[in-house]
Amino acid sequence: MLPADAADGAAALALAQEGRCLVIAVDENDTVNKGTPEALGMRHVTAANYIEAIGLLAAHKAGVLPAAMTSRISGIPPLDPIYSNTEDGAIAYSGRSSHK
Repeated sequence: MLPADAADGAAALALAQEGRCLVIAVDENDTVNKGTPEALGMRHVTAANYIEAIGLLAAHKAGVLPAAMTSRISGIPPLDPIYSNTEDGAIAYSGRSSHK
């Protein structure tokens, strides 16, 4: 786990070259360095902040792939309610839905 622009440090380069560790680049922390993982061709995962980075680290330790934790999955569209409550509290079924 390192600041997103500090991937050019000796320790980060050595660990990334080994290829066995997860490099988490944190965008929130700016440094005077300008070595980004992208510029160095490093395999990495980007986190917006350190809280997110800790979550990625915990998931990695548990065997969850970082790609499985993204929001790139399209959402589920809302359905028209086919059940509704009546004035007396009963549940009424309309038997129709506008979605296919």
